[in-house]
Amino acid sequence: MQDISYVKNITIIGTGIQGHAIAQVALMAGFSKVILNDLSIELINKAVDRIVNDPRTGLKVLEK
Repeated sequence: MQDISYVKNITIIGTGIQGHAIAQVALMAGFSKVILNDLSIELINKAVDRIVNDPRTGLKVLEK
């Protein structure tokens, strides 16, 4: 297996079902910078809201 411990930043293109989940896992794994890219700022904001506030898997729930 290749050592990728030097990777600190990740960019996800598309914030749909998989995109926002990949971003959340990357944040939880400790990536320094997670960048979301999509067609509009509204889609990105919606994904960020899901990552933070989802009642089952959101970061706010997981903090508790």
